Amino acid sequence: MIIFKLRPHHLLCNLCFQGEGYNEEFVQNFQKIHDAIENIKIIEGCDDICAKCPDNIDGTCEREQKVAAIDKAYLNLLQLETGQTITSQELLDKIKQQLTMNDFHKICKDCSWYDCNLCAPIIDKIVTL
Repeated sequence: MIIFKLRPHHLLCNLCFQGEGYNEEFVQNFQKIHDAIENIKIIEGCDDICAKCPDNIDGTCEREQKVAAIDKAYLNLLQLETGQTITSQELLDKIKQQLTMNDFHKICKDCSWYDCNLCAPIIDKIVTL
């Protein structure tokens, strides 16, 4: 059983992944995770998606302060804990039950990808099912 390590905001990023990214190496790594993810260990800091991100400098995100705030918000909202292991289905169920579009917009508004409007339509479909 493969367990991917993800920081909390990447729990949602993975649901919204559409083959876009910083560069080809990042996209290929993310695609591999997106296609195979079933079990997730929630961690702090750089994770398996960050492994090929150009903002990952020696294991630290250049945007750590900003993304750590997003991580904390999703940990609290989804009632998750660092170190917890969760299945993709359990996560999806939590998101459907606990996330609203208002929450999404409030938490993700400072994300560098937010203005691309890739995530909002997908999250909207998930939370309104």
